[in-house]
Amino acid sequence: ATLRPTFAAPYNNAGLLLLTCGRLEQAQAMFRRAIELAPAIAQQHVNLGVTLASMRDRGSAIDAFTAALAIDPDHSVARAHR
Repeated sequence: ATLRPTFAAPYNNAGLLLLTCGRLEQAQAMFRRAIELAPAIAQQHVNLGVTLASMRDRGSAIDAFTAALAIDPDHSVARAHR
């Protein structure tokens, strides 16, 4: 199925499902699209960061966690990973 909504939640949800299934490249793409549509949602940046960390892309993961903290400085998961 192809997602085409203009709001972020379906992409973020699809990314979570793909992440859970270990389909990291596809999860990353879903989280990036969710962020494009709604960049002010910290959790989407965290989800991307977790995915990138799982892919062993530490630099990009840190960038994602930093972006999340810029939105929500108290986000505990982003703080723990940064």
